[in-house]
Amino acid sequence: SLVALKACTYNGNTLQIELTSGKASDIEIRQDKQTTSLVPITREIKMNTGKAVQLAHAEESVDNLYGTGAFSRVAIAAGQASSDTKEKKTVLQFSLNNKPSSVLRLGVRYDETENAQFLVDYRNENVGGTTGSLGGWIKAGKKNSMASFEYTIPRIGSTHFTLFSKLFFDQREFETRDLHFSKDFSGFSSETGSSYGIQRYGITSAFGTRIRKNGLFVFDVTLQNAQSYQDSDNTGIFRTDNLNMLSLGMQFTIDSRNNSLIPSEGRYTNLRYAVTPPILDADETYWQLSGTHEENIPLSSTTTLQLSGMFGLSSSSMPLSEKFYLGGQGNLYSRRFIGLKQNDLIGNNMAAAGVQLRYTPSFEILFPASFLLHYSIGNAWERRDQISFARLIQGIGAGLMWDTPIGPARLTVSKAFAFLPYEDSNQTSSLRFSDTILYFSLGHDF
Repeated sequence: SLVALKACTYNGNTLQIELTSGKASDIEIRQDKQTTSLVPITREIKMNTGKAVQLAHAEESVDNLYGTGAFSRVAIAAGQASSDTKEKKTVLQFSLNNKPSSVLRLGVRYDETENAQFLVDYRNENVGGTTGSLGGWIKAGKKNSMASFEYTIPRIGSTHFTLFSKLFFDQREFETRDLHFSKDFSGFSSETGSSYGIQRYGITSAFGTRIRKNGLFVFDVTLQNAQSYQDSDNTGIFRTDNLNMLSLGMQFTIDSRNNSLIPSEGRYTNLRYAVTPPILDADETYWQLSGTHEENIPLSSTTTLQLSGMFGLSSSSMPLSEKFYLGGQGNLYSRRFIGLKQNDLIGNNMAAAGVQLRYTPSFEILFPASFLLHYSIGNAWERRDQISFARLIQGIGAGLMWDTPIGPARLTVSKAFAFLPYEDSNQTSSLRFSDTILYFSLGHDF
């Protein structure tokens, strides 16, 4: 607070104390380099000269300025300004050190499904001093490759509107499995089904508005070519296509997590609806509705409970490139389901829930580490009339996660099980197990 003692007098039995208003007469902004324009700076400062300065507003302003990604250092101080009157004038001074606008990033990742993957990312993260971003990245691996050229404006001027556009290319190959369950806990290896490939390229543009600090509501349009093909001689169970499609969508997101990778508190909610009208190569209307919610509950300073749930509904004849995928630790292609391999469950409709308990001890195991326990339940279905809670698959797992200098390292052992009926429907369901799945990954998922 800038409230200070202005005068103190004693008159008879009365003590008179006069305080300053606590207001700043002016706000000064100083940059080490005149890289960022004033508009994105002043819109993030939550203080003005008409109200008394409060610590909470000062802290929020500093956090907001760091959040733009344009500054490596933000400092705030109060100083005295010269005045013709006897009254002292207080000035708030923001000192800002700009980051280099042009950034080159190199990344590497390894996991049990995609093997080694490499990333090259180059962009200008402060285009014209607006804190907007322009650039592209390339990701290459044995089973997938991606490229994207993007332009992002987090906030347009002093408004809360946001804009995003990208040209993209995405190609991947994956294998399906015929899941089997056994009464024996050791289970047996599920048979490999067919191998497929999906290639997508096109352009996406989105326009929307930010809702307070953590919310976002956008409308988007995507024009793409989506090609799916069978990459093996085995008989495929999914239809393959080569379609040019125009899709319209809207999305609502709220993210208050303190860390998107290893959150210890906060929540995440995402709702999305998309529709593809019967134009270009689409011979009918495709639609899709999906939602995800994640709740992170700190039980103590070292223990966090995470509850999550997701659902997806869509039309009955979605192309293979647009279906829902479940299985694995979760990534861009396949949603998290501990106990199954990536892409084990594929369908037009899906529902899943999960529980994760994470404990981070005070000691290190080579690197800072966390112990994790997982539980998952859900399934995917082709048609909505097939949705049944009687055939939900469940999964359990236990693992370790290390925070290494080159990114997180994860090691998890898991197993799926289900209560499946005997062939004779008159008998009750029995507990059956699938094979044991081992996950390992090193590096950030990009």
